[in-house]
Amino acid sequence: GRHMVNITNHIQWYQKQGSIATALIVVRDKNIELASSSRLHCTDAEKHKIETKDGVELMREAISSLSSKPNIGNIPSVVIASYETLNALGAPYLFHLYEELGISSDFVPILKDGNARYVSKPMDVPRNLRINDRHVWAKIDE
Repeated sequence: GRHMVNITNHIQWYQKQGSIATALIVVRDKNIELASSSRLHCTDAEKHKIETKDGVELMREAISSLSSKPNIGNIPSVVIASYETLNALGAPYLFHLYEELGISSDFVPILKDGNARYVSKPMDVPRNLRINDRHVWAKIDE
């Protein structure tokens, strides 16, 4: 299987060294994650279930263990982000994450929705529901 880091132990080790360390846990839509990982690196369904279960358990443990133990300067030890929300909201969500992480920056990278290949193709979506060639988020009046 894939190598998975114990998030809690990893963050706590750095903090014991006197460093500010924050785990940024990025969560994805379960169905898209399944389509992506089964296509790219895990074609064994049972193995995928075990890896997913183990990964989710590591994330849950980190959230439970680290949420109440912030770094120096009250910077959180764990922050949860949503991949889909980042792609939907862009810069405002990114700036929210920056603030939560104590980062002072106005940098906005080019965001590319890696989920687009796993969801309906634009031709399958009625024209009045399209936002662009890759996204379908809300109804647009024509």
